[in-house]
Amino acid sequence: MDKHLILQVIPLFRDSTNLTAIKNCVDLIYGYGFKIKSLMLDREFYSAEIFSYLKESEIPHIVPVKKNSDELKRQLKGKKSKSFEYVINAKSKNKLKCKVKIVDRVIYMKGKKGKKGALHRAFVVYKINTSPQSISERYRHRFAIESTYVINNKFKVRTSTKDHVVRFFYYLIACIIQNFWVLTKWERFAKIQRGPKVIDRDKFPLNHYLAIIFEESMTHFRILRIDEIAIS
Repeated sequence: MDKHLILQVIPLFRDSTNLTAIKNCVDLIYGYGFKIKSLMLDREFYSAEIFSYLKESEIPHIVPVKKNSDELKRQLKGKKSKSFEYVINAKSKNKLKCKVKIVDRVIYMKGKKGKKGALHRAFVVYKINTSPQSISERYRHRFAIESTYVINNKFKVRTSTKDHVVRFFYYLIACIIQNFWVLTKWERFAKIQRGPKVIDRDKFPLNHYLAIIFEESMTHFRILRIDEIAIS
């Protein structure tokens, strides 16, 4: 969370598809002049049509596997990490088929989180030539996105309105405030040391930042008491 900024927020509607969302994001990334080193998506984007599009566009990607077939479940067994090819929708007559490379990392839990035995973490991987362990470690960075959602909800205005435009506007404000918090930490609260820049998290925690925003807001906006609110 010390480095992650929200660069763009794209609204999705009921008729929007996951493929459309990915295409919109990719167009924006290229529009800013960025290159995609590795596109990391969550499991909800595991589909043949998305993998076909990413392969046709030559976009490197990592996506967790959905164990939705007996064949795949059989492949994801054993005691050693491995890579293998797999055809999505291989037995379907109507659905799009797509051959993908799956990297399976085996982790022995040894009592961690109350679990024992081998845990298989499998990913669809394209144009990224690293070991199963490196793939799994690289994907871990993506979990910061989930943390971003959690923190963003602390900034988001609470409202009962069902107007999607208003709710989206409030969400954008929350994103801007969160970005200011991240930038302030990098500009003002980095540790004085040699080597990579490291943020001293204890000096500017989230709760302190929220308290500053609240106190500043109270100087500009007065909250009415119950007896001051006209009830008709």
